[in-house]
Amino acid sequence: MKASGIILCLFTVAVFGTFSDAAPPRKLPGGWTLIWNDEFNGNSLDTTKWKPELGVIRNAGSQQTYTGRRENIRVEKGCLVLETRFERFKNIHFNPSGKGWIQQTEYMPYTSGSVTTKDTRLFHYGRLEVRAKLPKAKGIWPAIWLLGKNQWSWPANGEIDMMENISQEPNTVYSTFHMSRDGVSLQDVSKGGTVKIPHLPDDFHLYVMEWTPDAIRLMVDDKLVKSIDLGQTEYPGGAGNPFRTPFYLILNSAVGGEWCEKAPGDGAGYPVKFLVDYVRFYQTKELYEAEKNAK
Repeated sequence: MKASGIILCLFTVAVFGTFSDAAPPRKLPGGWTLIWNDEFNGNSLDTTKWKPELGVIRNAGSQQTYTGRRENIRVEKGCLVLETRFERFKNIHFNPSGKGWIQQTEYMPYTSGSVTTKDTRLFHYGRLEVRAKLPKAKGIWPAIWLLGKNQWSWPANGEIDMMENISQEPNTVYSTFHMSRDGVSLQDVSKGGTVKIPHLPDDFHLYVMEWTPDAIRLMVDDKLVKSIDLGQTEYPGGAGNPFRTPFYLILNSAVGGEWCEKAPGDGAGYPVKFLVDYVRFYQTKELYEAEKNAK
């Protein structure tokens, strides 16, 4: 880590540009009460909250394989560190007789980190906060996003991208909702917005989702980027509404892919680090009751 990064993760200063090791507020204005959090103040990843994703997954054309090694995923100096490295590494899902690009890919030129709450914590109605500092290098694609864990497959189960950032647009945050056209079709219907923040990767920023039974709002530093009316996301014929079901969280840095530019073949500009200061989930009493009644 550069010296400036160490300073960011050690000292407490106001606003969004620095790390704070203070205890999280138990209450926020508006009746929000802290329900679940990880401040990343220990020496290792809390595997009761997070599970590493492994191998080559998702994003046809990507250049990374995810590992659970300390080189790629660790907790240090008050931050979760997802480090992307230029190193040839074998895909644990490789199967020479398998079908599809994932099983047929034996090695990738980059390694990276990805963690998920898929098997540890689902989120449904509340305020989710992720304070993070994005990496910067050609081909890097960090994301803070959620997938629906319900009866449908993608995209019908829904996807909520709180933050995506591609290296060819280093100062742009994409916030996007994905769903199916009708709950059956594999056609992706997306609705998204963007915000440009000068020198975005240079500082920590607060990425927020506020989710009620009526709407979801995606914000950066509490400024609205995109919202969606859940009255307009019902699938026809009473099939259901993906955005009224539980979702799990993923934090990851991909490399290359069909949307992001390709990373250099010589690893120039790497390694890079995606730093997460904290993840916090708040609910109001009303949203807690709404979540119980929805199950």
